[in-house]
Amino acid sequence: MDPPTLDWTAPLGEVIAGAGGKVIGTISGHIHRAIHTSAFGVPASSCPSTAHQVAPDFLATEPLLNLEAPGFQLHRWDGAKLTTYTVSLQRMGETFNP
Repeated sequence: MDPPTLDWTAPLGEVIAGAGGKVIGTISGHIHRAIHTSAFGVPASSCPSTAHQVAPDFLATEPLLNLEAPGFQLHRWDGAKLTTYTVSLQRMGETFNP
């Protein structure tokens, strides 16, 4: 999840810096883990995978995969704010009334 160097992110940082404050955040996928942080002064979020996840083992030197529940995110922009819903596919559709 954290490569040895983040040099590959420099072009994204330049785009965000050059946008004059118009970028309010970044959203991505293909990280195989829901992660929320900040990058280049704006919120950054990645969604879980619809397949396997990357295990949150911060001492591993190689990615470790696990079979946590797959998921996805739904994003809603109302013209003023972004709301993100993270949905787990495990037991999806099994609803009940409390």
